[in-house]
Amino acid sequence: VQVDPATLPAGTGQGLFYQQHPKLPTRYQWSLNIEHEIVGGTTVSVAYVGSRSNHLQYNPNPDMFPPTCWPNSCTDNSSYFFPDINPKTTPRINPYMASIQQHVWGGDAYYHSLQANVTRRFSRGLQYQGSYTWSRNIDTAASTFGTVIALNSGAIQNPYNMRAERGLSGIDPRHQFSSNITYDLPLARSSSGFVKGVAGGWESNIIFTARGGLPFDIQSGYVNKGLGRSRSGMGGGRPDLA
Repeated sequence: VQVDPATLPAGTGQGLFYQQHPKLPTRYQWSLNIEHEIVGGTTVSVAYVGSRSNHLQYNPNPDMFPPTCWPNSCTDNSSYFFPDINPKTTPRINPYMASIQQHVWGGDAYYHSLQANVTRRFSRGLQYQGSYTWSRNIDTAASTFGTVIALNSGAIQNPYNMRAERGLSGIDPRHQFSSNITYDLPLARSSSGFVKGVAGGWESNIIFTARGGLPFDIQSGYVNKGLGRSRSGMGGGRPDLA
């Protein structure tokens, strides 16, 4: 059933929009690796690994209250702000809608890392490997389909200024370390027969992993007549005071 939006009472419609013919999400990855054998059977390596992802999905609600801008600064979206309004009398950008949920593919993600590794090949009953990664993951994808931390539990502050949504990803452990050791236990090496069959040939394996904590979001509980602190009509949003 088709309904003319102009016949709806103001502020009652619910909209759903999917971007037509979205571009396929794409990831580009590059790396540079240097490896050197420091002693016989033991090598170390250092690598830079980076990537960029384009056309990630996010879900904005473009039907907020109209923003304004500071005098002589309307050419920059970052200069927009939301005046103190009455939500009962001030129309949204589309006055017939209460909200419009969009599914668009315009988000980006960026990854940079330094990866160090040391490996000893199995020799004289001992093998070990250790690796450390320092990384930074940033994105602008802005929904549960994306990963940006600052938006996972809240709405986009201003869907017309997605540059401001750039932040740490929910998958951004800054430090990661892992290691493993295999050691042949020197039990019953000089024995034979039944004793060697039972007590010999045992080995010990150790795996150790440590990772830095993940970033988390801080959301403002400031309601402000349902407008949120920014007065955009998008709900609570991020706090702007320490």
